[in-house]
Amino acid sequence: MKYDFFQNPRRQLRFWRDYFRFSRLAGERPPLKKLYPILNEADRSAGDLGVYFYQAVWATQQIATARPGRHVDVGSHLFYVGILSTVVPVTFVDIRPVRLDLPGFMFQQGSLLELPFPDKGLASVSCLHVVEHVGLGRYGDPINPDGTRLALSELTRVLAPGGILYLSAPVGRPHIRFNAHRVLAASWILEWCRPLELVAFAAVDARGVYHPVAAVRDYDDAPESYGFFRLTRPTAG
Repeated sequence: MKYDFFQNPRRQLRFWRDYFRFSRLAGERPPLKKLYPILNEADRSAGDLGVYFYQAVWATQQIATARPGRHVDVGSHLFYVGILSTVVPVTFVDIRPVRLDLPGFMFQQGSLLELPFPDKGLASVSCLHVVEHVGLGRYGDPINPDGTRLALSELTRVLAPGGILYLSAPVGRPHIRFNAHRVLAASWILEWCRPLELVAFAAVDARGVYHPVAAVRDYDDAPESYGFFRLTRPTAG
């Protein structure tokens, strides 16, 4: 049996009550050696999925509306990338190998500091919760104090005129949580992505509240939050 005897007694009593009621109604008892008690789901919220949920919804909605011929994602969460690949063809780039077999999904191994694409060659790119890790060694990448700035410069390099970059990162009062991630002043991201221009900004604040429209200036000195940036390269840039 896969539960701790010292868990909440009320939950244990509820489990055994339900077990015997089920046995009575079904006319047979599930064998004890096959029991798999899950004792805490009934007391949890059904809808608290956090920043990864919000950013996936944010990016997928916009990319699905834009319907690019092909979208390139660099290093984002595979659940998001897999779902997005059912809407538009996706090329996924990551420094680590990936084993995923989906009709609209193609993998290309590569580094965010040296993307395998020409200058100004991509019309639609996303990179969600990735740049803050670059250079800290967490994912086997080389140690580099300028890793985030260089990663943003590389994403800027490959974005085509009129193209869209969907970007997210922890924002707020700047600091490093070595070796997990950096927290960046939101305005730094705009500065390091020049000449790209901000089209829209959303955020999840330190309380976990999603703001689909937010102001960058409010996330330069805030408690650790999460910023979602939609950026474009001017057609003359």
